[in-house]
Amino acid sequence: RASESYVIREECPLYEPNGKPVPQALDTRIDQRYNGLLDGTAEDKKFALQDPDLSRMSVAEALENARKRLDVNFNQVESDLYCWFLANLEYGNGNAISNLSLAHWDQDDDYSFSGDHVLLPRGYSELIEGIASDVDVRLEKIVQSVNYKVSRGKKKKIEEKEKVNRTRRRPRRREY
Repeated sequence: RASESYVIREECPLYEPNGKPVPQALDTRIDQRYNGLLDGTAEDKKFALQDPDLSRMSVAEALENARKRLDVNFNQVESDLYCWFLANLEYGNGNAISNLSLAHWDQDDDYSFSGDHVLLPRGYSELIEGIASDVDVRLEKIVQSVNYKVSRGKKKKIEEKEKVNRTRRRPRRREY
């Protein structure tokens, strides 16, 4: 069965705490500053990739370094809006920016999916379950060989002799 999905619009109006829409000019200005600060982390990232001590630097630390280096300051309204952009970055990465490695947080950018951003109301596990639906899983068996096809129709074979003692439990599906 096909999964239900909703396309997330490109347009995402933001609102002030008083319920009024954030003026477009302000939104654009803070968006540009935010992206400028992300670009400003490139210098720290270059060093983080080379120096083991700096490799522990977080995205949050690098953004703060860039903010100071580029002398970017925010008033209260701008700061609140900037925090929304940071929260959106955390949402997109599934972690607080203080826990994201500057050296590696964006390593998958070259492999990202193209197309619309979508929301799957029944959860993203539906994708995994769909992909795995044709996979033959046998528990408590000794694997002697695995055959699979790779691109261009070439066949590869992997020989294994390992007893699998793990049980595979399927996650319970939530009903909405």
